[in-house]
This record gives sequence, C-alpha cells and structure tokens, in this order.
Amino acid sequence: MLVKINGSAVYGVEAIPITIEVNWMTSGKDPSIVGLPDSAVKESLQRVESTIKTNGYEMPRTKLVVNLAPADIKKAAPLSTFR
Repeated sequence: MLVKINGSAVYGVEAIPITIEVNWMTSGKDPSIVGLPDSAVKESLQRVESTIKTNGYEMPRTKLVVNLAPADIKKAAPLSTFR
C-alpha cells in the first residue's frame, strides 16, 4: 500500500469515519475508485488528472487503485454551495 489516510463520509446527518487506501500497481493502466463511491466521487479521478496535467506533470502509466473502506457504506461527494 502506498498511502493510507482517514476521512469521513456523510451518512444521513452523521459523519462516518472512512479509511482511504491508495495502491500503485505496475500492471494495468486505468485508475479506479472502489468501495461504493457515488458518481461524483468517481468523477474526481478526471479532475485530479486534469490538475496534474495543467501543472506540467504527466499521469503515470501504471494502475492506481483507491479503496474507500468500509465498503458497505455509500460514499457521496459534499453538495456544492454554488448552484
């Protein structure tokens, strides 16, 4: 495992603690997020890649897996205040 950090997911009116684990593998090339993320969380991969490229870096050509644990709780992005 490359990185392990703590975060939280909104579940009703509560914040549930989650663990974000990132693994960098030498086989494959597509990044993925696992652990029941909603579509807004999945789309964050494109935003991260865009930011990396905008700053003059290249996305690595290896597989990146982001695990959001526990897997039985749906992870949703926070609602935007700009509508």
